[in-house]
Amino acid sequence: MISGPRSGRRVLLIEDEMMVVMLLQDMLIDLGCTVLGRATCVEQALAMIENTTQINAALLDLNLNG
Repeated sequence: MISGPRSGRRVLLIEDEMMVVMLLQDMLIDLGCTVLGRATCVEQALAMIENTTQINAALLDLNLNG
C-alpha cells in the first residue's frame, strides 16, 4: 500500500470527458487515493455528495458539458 499525504483520501471526480476521467483515476490511484465515483453533471454530483460520507476532495471540470 502506498503511504503519503494523499494515501487513503476519498475523491469524487466531476468530469464529462471519459479519457480525462481515466487519466485522473489512474493518477489518483497511483497516489493512494480512493476514487468514490464520477459525476458528469451538476445534478449528479450533488446527489453523489448528498449520498456519500467522508469525501475528502473533489476534482471539478470547469467547463462541464460545455
